[in-house]
Amino acid sequence: MQAASICTVKDIPFTFNTVITTRNYVEIEALVAVSAKLGSSGIRFGYLMPTQQSLAENLVLDHARLKEIQVEIIKLQEYYKL
Repeated sequence: MQAASICTVKDIPFTFNTVITTRNYVEIEALVAVSAKLGSSGIRFGYLMPTQQSLAENLVLDHARLKEIQVEIIKLQEYYKL
């Protein structure tokens, strides 16, 4: 968070990048809100690729959930103007 504050003070554009999993997808709105509050010019979401380990740990989102999340992300980015 300190780096984001420094960028904001020095007027340096920055974005956040995060990977969405079954453990953190419920936090998407909070992530977008914090990104906007800190002055980010955007937030990018990636999706965890299925691997033997990520599947064993049940981290990979199913296709239906991914589609729902994509719609939610678009709405949030428009609302927060990111």
